[in-house]
Amino acid sequence: MLTKVAIAPPKGELELDNYIRWFSKRQIPYRVLCSDANLEKDEILFLCGGADIGDNKERDELEFNWIHKALEQKNPIIGTCKGLQIVNVALEGTLIQDIKTDIEHKHTWDPTTGKKVSSFHTVSFNSEHPNSHIELLTNSRHHQAVDKLGKSLKVEARSEDDIIEVVSGPNIRLVQWHPELEDIYNMEAEKYVSNWIKLKLGSK
Repeated sequence: MLTKVAIAPPKGELELDNYIRWFSKRQIPYRVLCSDANLEKDEILFLCGGADIGDNKERDELEFNWIHKALEQKNPIIGTCKGLQIVNVALEGTLIQDIKTDIEHKHTWDPTTGKKVSSFHTVSFNSEHPNSHIELLTNSRHHQAVDKLGKSLKVEARSEDDIIEVVSGPNIRLVQWHPELEDIYNMEAEKYVSNWIKLKLGSK
């Protein structure tokens, strides 16, 4: 029986606070993995957004280890933004290093506050997907994306410029957006992620 989410933490405390606030608001039990922590069999592995793969090799190595442990133990895996990308790479996929399309996927900066501001675009599911009638409005803060798909993964949804935005696999759900940010809280894109976690935990 699954009891909680195990968060592979991002580098910054402010980023981690966003995830903790989100899980707390959704009443989802969690713990934050420290560098020497083992992934328990009753946990969902959660991989956060963050810097490009290769920018923080120590963090990347920890996450690769937890991913392979989750696959070995058959723990559910969920990843957001970089979390999607690192799972794809762990399963021998590749990345587009810098997206160049007509849709803005990177964040901008608020000149007044100096803080990051999400870009927004829509995401549509494949025609055969149960959610094919739904179009999600998602936030976006990335410049890399999935290129070659990793083993056992499949594409479920894309943005209008054909960038892969949702990937799934056996016991795996990966999205390219940031459900933990307030700018989409309680919208369908955020609930698409939080409801999957709750379903796995057997909670409403």
